[in-house]
Amino acid sequence: MLEKNLEKKKLLNEKYIQVQNIRESSVYKALNEHQQFDLDYHIAKNALKYKLQLLEIKRIKFMLNSWIRTNVPKDFFEKRK
Repeated sequence: MLEKNLEKKKLLNEKYIQVQNIRESSVYKALNEHQQFDLDYHIAKNALKYKLQLLEIKRIKFMLNSWIRTNVPKDFFEKRK
């Protein structure tokens, strides 16, 4: 669990660094204010989509674990080993 959280933080940090690199690039600086705003908007929209996908995965995992806890006998997994 801790490893997954660290991996998620690493991915988010990489995304942040990519955004910073885009903003510092000469191509970005050559754009006018409106175009920069559009690019920032799309970057933010994609970051939000990514975050929502992570939350959806967590929600599905939680629902699945809840279902397993209530509907599957505790000794079921020990029998399979």
